[in-house]
Amino acid sequence: MHLHGDATASIATLHFACAATTPLANGVKPLLSLLLSSLLITSSAYPQSVGGPQAAPPAPKPSTAEPSAPRPDKSRARTSYQTGRRAEKEGDWKTAYSAYSDATIYAPRNKEYPLFREHARFQLVQGLSDLAERQLLAGDTTAAREQLVRALEIDPRYAIAQERLAELQVTPQM
Repeated sequence: MHLHGDATASIATLHFACAATTPLANGVKPLLSLLLSSLLITSSAYPQSVGGPQAAPPAPKPSTAEPSAPRPDKSRARTSYQTGRRAEKEGDWKTAYSAYSDATIYAPRNKEYPLFREHARFQLVQGLSDLAERQLLAGDTTAAREQLVRALEIDPRYAIAQERLAELQVTPQM
């Protein structure tokens, strides 16, 4: 069963449908964002493409001393969360992703922070993929390839970037 592809298609459809319609009410848009993020989290356990190569997660780097995880700190978590919210409102998904990641680290029991982090991650990776498409249309294959690689560094399982990068590697450069 190819459940993840269906979920990804549904998420993309919802995302683009919302972007194409009139602005949603203030209370509905955050709820929709959280819903999309939760779908991303639950669907990430399934492979994105059947039969295609899967990018392996990066191997852990050997080290002599394992750094300990930061201690929970509600104040730092809240500050990071607020930074993420401001960055999200400005459309700065890289900063939002970083801030929400920090909030998740400093408040590991908070169930909302990971949802915000995953939503920002999706927006960031989707933005890099969109930029790659624009660069490709402009004839800059090298820059497009770089953006797709950056997207896969953030999310190695992002099927759209995997497939597009594979297409670019097969297509001869002009």
